[in-house]
Amino acid sequence: MNRFLSFVAVALVLTSCAFHRVGTDPRSELKQECEAGSDAACHDHAFFTYDANPREAEVTYRRLCEKQLARACSNLAHRLAERATPDFEQARGLYDKGCELKDGVACHHLANLYILAQGVEKDDQRALALLRKSCDLLYAQACFRVSVITQRGKLTPADSQKAFEYMERGCVLNDSMSCHDLGYMYLEGRGTTMAAERAAELFRSSCDRGLPRGCGSLAYLYQTGTGAAQNHDEARRLNTKACQGDDGPSCANLGFMVQTGLGGPSDPKWAAQLYSKACGLKDALGCSNLGTLMADGLGVERDDEAAVPLLQIGCADKIGEACRYLADFHATGRGRLPKSNEMREFFCQKALEYGEQVSCR
Repeated sequence: MNRFLSFVAVALVLTSCAFHRVGTDPRSELKQECEAGSDAACHDHAFFTYDANPREAEVTYRRLCEKQLARACSNLAHRLAERATPDFEQARGLYDKGCELKDGVACHHLANLYILAQGVEKDDQRALALLRKSCDLLYAQACFRVSVITQRGKLTPADSQKAFEYMERGCVLNDSMSCHDLGYMYLEGRGTTMAAERAAELFRSSCDRGLPRGCGSLAYLYQTGTGAAQNHDEARRLNTKACQGDDGPSCANLGFMVQTGLGGPSDPKWAAQLYSKACGLKDALGCSNLGTLMADGLGVERDDEAAVPLLQIGCADKIGEACRYLADFHATGRGRLPKSNEMREFFCQKALEYGEQVSCR
């Protein structure tokens, strides 16, 4: 849940001008500006020299925090929370002050402490209030989290319209994950009118911002002709890009396209490699599809015993084809599974329940 990398990005933006001054050492220049009386320069100098001189940087952070510079409070709090022996109690106080000073990042981190019971008693409702405040202070990732919480209805009554509003705010604040999930809300009509073309625009936006999942979701629309003209070549290209970014579902979808010859030649061996990567990225469909290839000896050597745990992952994730294969294995005793008509019937029923159209053999 730690979002400090985003906080680092904010700090980098704040000091980017120093890095673009050709022929100067930004740290030296920041030090000069600090000595000239610039609190912002003192803060940024401490930020960039912390690893070399943490004690001096922390003194600077404390001084600036006392002068009501919110991000100094937040940065010091983070350093205290990340120590080998964390000081969550002191970090809480600093995050609390930063949040009171209207720093959205501080409110977000303070919420995490309440969720994880670090330095405070666990208080999910307090955490939710802080996340809402963080969103109001224009911290995009807080808006995303509030939207997800509101959709699930765990800490607050489920409200798809409010969830949509929070997700839209996150997207407007340029959070690529918010834009991606907003696309699915348009695609499925959750909290808003169904609009597949708008979903395609949002997926494309998140993909262009470097989110692999966005590329994969856009690929799915091109593959199915939803919200965009069907284009298997483009779908394969986008899935390849997403898979190279280690997006498991995209690797599985690309594997399917390669296996079936959509958008290019069929290559079961390559498909097996893609399914293997997807499975390694914890994608159940990738595991399931790799299991079926192993069971059939397509693209890989037939290996019933290795296929069994992969098919079990797929069936547990409600993939009907995986359940059907397990039914067949139990019918014949393959993969050292017990030969059992009762288990065969059980997995046949599961296959039908999960939408498998091919009847059990």
